[in-house]
Amino acid sequence: MKFEPVISIAASLVCNAAGVTASSKLFSGATIIAWDESEPEPRVLRDGYLLVEDDRIAKVTTSKPSRLPRDTEVIDATGQIISPGFIDTHRHGWQTAFKTLGSNTTLAQYFGRYGEFAAAPHFNAEDVYWGQLAGLLEALNAGVTTSLDHAHHTWSNETAYAGLNASVESGARVFWAYTFHDVPTLNYTVNDQIPNFIEIAESGLLQHSNVQLGIAYDSFGPNPPDVAKQVANLAREFNVSVVTTHSLAGPFGVSNLPEDVHSFDLLNTSIPVVFSHGSFLTATGANLLRQTNQYLSITPESEMHYGHTHPHSYYIQDQAALGVDTHFTYSTDILTQARIWVQSVRYFFFDKVLSGWEVPKNNPMSVVQAFSLATRAGGLALRRSELGVIREGAKADLIVWNAAESPSLLGWTDPIAAIMLHASIGDILHVMVNGDFVKRDGKLAISHYSTIRRRFLDSARRIKSVYRDFNYPNLDGEFNGGGFYYGEARVADTERGESNGLILNITKPRLIMLQTIPMPSRELTIALAVLSLLIVLVQRAGSRRRETKQLLPLPPSPPCTNIIAGHLPTVLKAAKEHRQHLLFQKWAEEYGEVFFVQLGTIQEYFINSDQAVRAIFDKAAAQTSERPRWIVSNEQICNRLNLLLLSSSEKAWKSQRKATTFGLTNLNLADAGLPFLHFETLKFLNDIAQNPNKGADPQSLWSSIGRYTYSTFSSQIFGLDVPEDNSPVIDYIFETGLAQILGMLPGYYLVDTFNILDKLPLFLKPWERDAKARHKRDYKWCCDKLKKVKSQIDAGEAPPHMTFIRRVIEDPNHLGLDSLEDASYLGMMLIIGASDTSRISTWSFLEAMLTFPDVCNKARKVIDSAVGDRVPVFEDLERVPYIRQVMKESWRWRPPVALGHPHTTTRDIMYKNYRIPKGARIHLNAWAIHRDSTRYPDPENFIPERFEGDTRSSQESAASPDVSKRDHFVFGAGRRICPGYHVADRSFAVSVMRILWAFDISLKPGTKLPLDPQSFPGDMPGNPGLELPVVLTVRSPERLATIQKEFEAAVQSRERMEPLAG
Repeated sequence: MKFEPVISIAASLVCNAAGVTASSKLFSGATIIAWDESEPEPRVLRDGYLLVEDDRIAKVTTSKPSRLPRDTEVIDATGQIISPGFIDTHRHGWQTAFKTLGSNTTLAQYFGRYGEFAAAPHFNAEDVYWGQLAGLLEALNAGVTTSLDHAHHTWSNETAYAGLNASVESGARVFWAYTFHDVPTLNYTVNDQIPNFIEIAESGLLQHSNVQLGIAYDSFGPNPPDVAKQVANLAREFNVSVVTTHSLAGPFGVSNLPEDVHSFDLLNTSIPVVFSHGSFLTATGANLLRQTNQYLSITPESEMHYGHTHPHSYYIQDQAALGVDTHFTYSTDILTQARIWVQSVRYFFFDKVLSGWEVPKNNPMSVVQAFSLATRAGGLALRRSELGVIREGAKADLIVWNAAESPSLLGWTDPIAAIMLHASIGDILHVMVNGDFVKRDGKLAISHYSTIRRRFLDSARRIKSVYRDFNYPNLDGEFNGGGFYYGEARVADTERGESNGLILNITKPRLIMLQTIPMPSRELTIALAVLSLLIVLVQRAGSRRRETKQLLPLPPSPPCTNIIAGHLPTVLKAAKEHRQHLLFQKWAEEYGEVFFVQLGTIQEYFINSDQAVRAIFDKAAAQTSERPRWIVSNEQICNRLNLLLLSSSEKAWKSQRKATTFGLTNLNLADAGLPFLHFETLKFLNDIAQNPNKGADPQSLWSSIGRYTYSTFSSQIFGLDVPEDNSPVIDYIFETGLAQILGMLPGYYLVDTFNILDKLPLFLKPWERDAKARHKRDYKWCCDKLKKVKSQIDAGEAPPHMTFIRRVIEDPNHLGLDSLEDASYLGMMLIIGASDTSRISTWSFLEAMLTFPDVCNKARKVIDSAVGDRVPVFEDLERVPYIRQVMKESWRWRPPVALGHPHTTTRDIMYKNYRIPKGARIHLNAWAIHRDSTRYPDPENFIPERFEGDTRSSQESAASPDVSKRDHFVFGAGRRICPGYHVADRSFAVSVMRILWAFDISLKPGTKLPLDPQSFPGDMPGNPGLELPVVLTVRSPERLATIQKEFEAAVQSRERMEPLAG
């Protein structure tokens, strides 16, 4: 029975399906890698012309053909590179739905979880269809024009047809190898499959398509031969396009070696036979490949990833091509396989020389050879000499590389080296199969791709929901009962100082290496003696280091007479007076780079220099990235769901951090958020310009800034906006975030200082009752937003842009988060984190402009000269470097989180002559560092020129290994550095430029001078509060008219959104 329901759905989806007659096309001005199957080296034609007629290459020349077929499309390829399409000689296309699930899977685990026998009970025909179609389109996008598909989704007649139909309709050139196998879980045997195969072979389904029928079989040896004979006879009877088999052998049991297949007289026929992997290929097998001109498919990433390796493949490359294997687990493209393989070969043969203590003098493998394996060799493996080459008469399967514009290819001269070592699949401009474009201008030439994507994601979501509760098999005893046992690989240690791996690595592996080196026994004795001495010295040094470590003193601490509370009364008094930051700055100046204070039972260490930050937060990140226990903020208010408060070793932190990066804060998504930022700040300008009272009242101005920051980020996260300044959601979100942050400050909650108070009965803990009630309220609020968004999506009324929460909903794995409700709560936390710091930064910037009017005037002139009478946009920042200097100085002068969010240490940390003990709380004291006159001369004054010439983004500066060259420490340091720096740069830059361009910034009448920051303290230490005496007044009628005009136009073009409130 055929699988037909999906065919009518997909028939219109792929616009370049096989069978469509291609018109003539002439590529002009390109560099062409013309490689005939008979030539040992490619011919590079510069400024060449390539003519395609129908499905063939008609001309390859350096001069424009004098006669062209009528209606020939001429494509300007000046500066581009044209290469043959890549050929993948081993792939399982149907498994796409498993994407990212097998990132750390071994081959043994794969068999029990993702292989065809494990998957068969869970995949229906539609799942196979959409997975196969999506997988082949993914390959086409990567320039893989031909795939040998080992189609082991043939566990029913329906699933067999599903994968075959998807292959036909993809537009790819596919050698679709029907897999014969017994599937015990479904009681489906080879005898059941044979009629299905014959029906397909005789159906005519593949006529006029790019798909050819092959056979795959994995039991040629050492199993009983009867079934294998049947399969071999079918291959000969139907003269299939290819026979392929997984060839492993060794401890994996089933061999399928060339000698096994040869026993069924299949190697000496006209049918190509492709052996996948060849992990334990024998010398006899290698000779058979050469004698019968059959090929091995090397899948470098698969063999490294799964652990079946390729110890012998280096010696049989003259009969080899490249493959991908399971594209759901790693890279889908042949370019990556070729790149991995060439370096693997180089390493292998270099190591042979180095093991004899000699220096290599030549390179074992060239990029041309790797390029050959990725293209021409694939065609030879399939005995299709017209594939994988560019010559007249060859199939028009081509890749056009965007070598003229791609940043990674600028300056190239050698086109093959440019592709093999520098290009990425993102540099592929066009892909052609059989003379038809399947990718053009960087995009798949697919009609209704969104429908394919949606149907595939529906399928993948269902499959992954099944696999969430699907345990890995128990890997004890023998592997598949074959007499070979499971062994445990040593686990890598990538964290500095976590183990004594140095001694282990020196002692055992190096001794083994020395014993294999051919050297006289006297030299060997001396080498071993020296090695033994080194080991003893290392051990003694480690012992002395441990003894010294025990003797190192703690850093200094201010004097304290209160034995029970320690410094807590002093700190609380400073907090009440809004001068915590000044107290810790004073102590930093008195006690140096590191000091500690005793707050009840807890020691808080403050890190006060850039060098100490580098040593403690960056270099010792593995031991300094945990969070303290915040009973109220983390456990009770947030129920351990707040990314900011979680420890880095917790699974929830890792999954939330990853979801945040991939769902909101990476560079591409930060740029994608600019339209919302531009609209909301423009609305802010219009509101203030239209209503002078708003600009003259600090409370109204603070609310207006809050509205546009919250609306900017709620639009990107939920697709819901904040249209009004008086929206209750503004105060609600700010107060929610503030409650969480204040609970992190030293001494704010006594229960965090004296944990024993947590043992009290609930009726004596009002803080816990309030905190848990707050969490219940906040979680319900977030779930209500989730329901609102889901109902919009279901009704087809959601805004067209992709939001964070929609990414989570539509991702089968919810971006790694445990539930949609938790994702919605994370969304609220992200609004708080992004909006509140942006709001505080803008408010502090206004304080700076009031205090230093000369800077304000200079910055305004810079903006005016750059943009004139139009409203500035983020892209203008590159034209006004002084504004970037103002931003950097604003963050230095008033860091939003002045005392840093505390980390805890998981082991003793040594810095200079001091020891910070395990379990200590450590703060990056940004306020003190930013007031260090040796780092920032005249630190109390606002001097943007101190950053003159520094055009780096916040991310680029924070990543500088030379800590003295970092601009500031607003985003923290180490493993927990804030992931929102791209978003923050854009938000702050647009705010600064637009406020300067639109408004005069002046003091409220009657303000006493000079300004005293202590007269308008904010909730966050060191930052101004609502009493900031600022007035914004539109600069001129012309500015007002421009703002109104641009805002009216923006309103007309903006998508409709429902409000976040309600």
